[in-house]
Amino acid sequence: MNRTLAVMILCVLVAIPATVPLFADVVTEVSTDIYILPVAELASTKTNPDVITLRNGLIEVELVPNRGRVLLGLKSLKHEVNFLHRNLVPDPMVLASGLYGVEFGGYYLSLPWNTRDRQPFDLQFEIINPGPDKAEVYLSGKDMFVRTLTECWIRLKDDSNVVEIMVEITNTSKRSAKEFDFRDFSLFTVDTPGRDRNMLILPVDKTAVIRSENGWLGEPGTEIDWSPALHTWGRIRDYYEIKAVNELPHPCVGVYYPELKAACVKFWEAQDLFTGVEAWAWGNSYDRVKGSGPYFGISTTTSKIKLEPQQKIGFRVFFAVLDGLGSEPTAGDLYDRAKELVK
Repeated sequence: MNRTLAVMILCVLVAIPATVPLFADVVTEVSTDIYILPVAELASTKTNPDVITLRNGLIEVELVPNRGRVLLGLKSLKHEVNFLHRNLVPDPMVLASGLYGVEFGGYYLSLPWNTRDRQPFDLQFEIINPGPDKAEVYLSGKDMFVRTLTECWIRLKDDSNVVEIMVEITNTSKRSAKEFDFRDFSLFTVDTPGRDRNMLILPVDKTAVIRSENGWLGEPGTEIDWSPALHTWGRIRDYYEIKAVNELPHPCVGVYYPELKAACVKFWEAQDLFTGVEAWAWGNSYDRVKGSGPYFGISTTTSKIKLEPQQKIGFRVFFAVLDGLGSEPTAGDLYDRAKELVK
C-alpha cells in the first residue's frame, strides 16, 4: 500500500468521533457504590442499593428496584441528556394532602405502594439476560394491603432507541376479588438546552383544573384549553395540576425538546387500559419550592380495575427517544413515529 494513502486512512480512523458507537451490543452493569437517600422504614431498604444499567450504542437505561423505580434514568448517548428527571438525594416536599413526600423521579407504578412513606415499595430483581443482543431484567413486588403481585420485565435490544416494559398485576388472593385504582408516574426533565421552550405533549385539547397555586388557573374543575400557558415550560406562571377532560385519542405522552430537535415519548398497549391523564409542573417557579424540580410530571390513569381470585391483567409500556423533529409535533405525530420503532 502507498505510504501516503496508509497515513490518510489512519488519520480518518483516528478522527472518528467518540460519540459514534463502533458496535451496539447491549451491556448490563450493576453498581453498589452509589448513595441514594433512604426513605422507607423497611428492613429491605439499602443506603447503597443495586443500580442496574442497560446500555447499547444509542441509549442508557437505569433501574433502581430498591427504591421502587422501574426506570430512574433514560439517557440519550447522542445528546448526552437524561430525559427522565433523576434526583438521588431529594429534599422533602409538602404534598397536597399536607403530608411530606420525596421525589426521586424516573418512572414507577402505584402498586405495590407504601402508603406510610408515600413511595412505591422496594422491588426484587433478577437479571434474566445481560446481553449482547437483548438485555432483560425482571422486577417483582407484593402489595400486602391490596393483595396483589406486580411483575415487570424491562427489555432493551441492541441498536434500539426504545426500552420496553411488560407489566402483569395478579390478584394473589385465592378467595376474594380485588378492586383498586391504578396509575403510573413519569417525570420528564426539562433541564436541557433551550429549557424555556421545552414542551409537554399530551393528547388533549381541553383540560380541567385539579389545583393551581393561589388559584391562578381558576377553581378546581374549571375547564381550560390546552395552551402554551400549560405546556411550554417558560410560559408556566406557577404550580398547577390538570387532567384531561375526555378520553385519550392516542396512547402517548411525552416532552418535545426544540433545541435538540428531539422528544422523549411514553406510549402503551393496550390502548384502553390507561384512559385518562394528569399532569403537573411548576415552570420556573420550581426553584423557590423545596423538593420540587425542573420536570413535567405525568400520570396515566385507569378506571377501577377488578380482578377475580388469581386473575391477572397485563400491559406494555414503551419509552422512546425520537430525533430529527424539525417542528412542533402533536401527540399523534409522536405516537406514529414511536410505534414504528417497535415493529
